[in-house]
Amino acid sequence: MPEGRMMGVGAADYDGDGFMDIYVANDAMANYLHRNVAGRRFEELGLLTGVAYSEGGEETSSMAVSFADYDLDGNIDLFVSDIHFSALYHNTGEGVFMDVTVPTGIAMASGQYDGWGATFFDYDRDGDADILKVNGDMNHLFGQEDQIFENRLNQTFADVSTELGSYFARELVGRGACVGDYDNDGDLDVFVVNLGGPAVLLRNEGLDGNSWIQILLVGTQSNRDGIGARVSVTTDGRTQTLQKQSASGYLSQNDPRLHFGLGKSPVVTRIDVDWPSGRRQTLEQVAPNQSLTISEPE
Repeated sequence: MPEGRMMGVGAADYDGDGFMDIYVANDAMANYLHRNVAGRRFEELGLLTGVAYSEGGEETSSMAVSFADYDLDGNIDLFVSDIHFSALYHNTGEGVFMDVTVPTGIAMASGQYDGWGATFFDYDRDGDADILKVNGDMNHLFGQEDQIFENRLNQTFADVSTELGSYFARELVGRGACVGDYDNDGDLDVFVVNLGGPAVLLRNEGLDGNSWIQILLVGTQSNRDGIGARVSVTTDGRTQTLQKQSASGYLSQNDPRLHFGLGKSPVVTRIDVDWPSGRRQTLEQVAPNQSLTISEPE
């Protein structure tokens, strides 16, 4: 194996064949995408799928890995933080990814920071995946501001950090970060681990009035935690898709419940769960603003 260090890892079924694939983010070397071939073996396709290098063809110091369908097209996309411009990869659905970091506005806003922990999450509960990115100098205890990129659903993201509280003006040496609804009020809060300083818990006030639903999966035929299950939530003709993962970001793990913002929708029209066992489960006309436990059918 070439010289370098493995920094972050994430798993998701990017090609929709029912098997979890693995993405490995590396420091000072190409990143890897290991495609799961029918649960029997893995083949490394980082270069062929377009996610091994940055858009400029560089081996960056990559850190965090996060998967989500940010553009609501049903395909699982990929965000990778690094010490340069980071990388947002759009899944074309044809077995390859397109680097859209520059046209989405993320590259310009990220360029002056060293990105570490990062994850997709719908902080404003409007029904699309935003991005949290924690920053800090790589080699020294130099602080940097953390960032939240709001998904505008017009193929762009906007850095709205300074609009979300005084914390985002503080310069800390961020490393790990995770999200979860610690107070069970329906919005995702943030926990940040800083090097050379105290950890920070950011409570999401959730004053937007948008609805939400959280889903805890319990596997019976599949693994107990439902890891690998794909959940689709449909409201007002729009479908969000998340996949249950074991970890997210750099040395971090999010709330095990899958969180969906619903905007102003008064009802969840449909919830589809595709379990790793191959079973499909459907719930219809579900009330919003609740934490729902879904158990796999026996």
